[in-house]
Amino acid sequence: MTVKIQLGPYSGGSSLPQDMNHPPTESLVNAIKLSVTPVFLLVGINSFMTILAGRLTRVIDRYQATATKMIQCGDENHDRIRYELKIMKNRMHITLRAIQLLTLGMVGTALVVILIFVATITKIDLTHITTFLFFSVMLLIAIAAFLFHQEIQLTTKQTDRFTDLWASGHDL
Repeated sequence: MTVKIQLGPYSGGSSLPQDMNHPPTESLVNAIKLSVTPVFLLVGINSFMTILAGRLTRVIDRYQATATKMIQCGDENHDRIRYELKIMKNRMHITLRAIQLLTLGMVGTALVVILIFVATITKIDLTHITTFLFFSVMLLIAIAAFLFHQEIQLTTKQTDRFTDLWASGHDL
């Protein structure tokens, strides 16, 4: 005796019926397809933020170590150390501002995904709002990249200054 167990109305080797491609399902599939690209943008922004957070952590650690040295060293180095602390504080501020802009960019990108879903499923034309929001996100990322460049320039100048001090026999 052979018992055939049917797990559902479509088991037994038959393919899904044609009515599975009704408009609501197509709208959902289309919304998912359209929202995949902005999700990759979220991953990219997150990677950029991770780099900036790492740099910020290193600057904070260096700032604390240098501030401790200032307490321990003689008066002749205080001005030099204050100057270095000022540069590090500027680097922290610039990096933090870039992270804030990228955070806004992530929120904006998430809103773009939401608007794509809403527009696709409800058939409401949100093109202008979505375009403006996406343009704003790109602008935020561009400004954050510019700030990152500024922070790197400050780091390079500070490193050159350290190298010059060490070559002349001074220590921070």
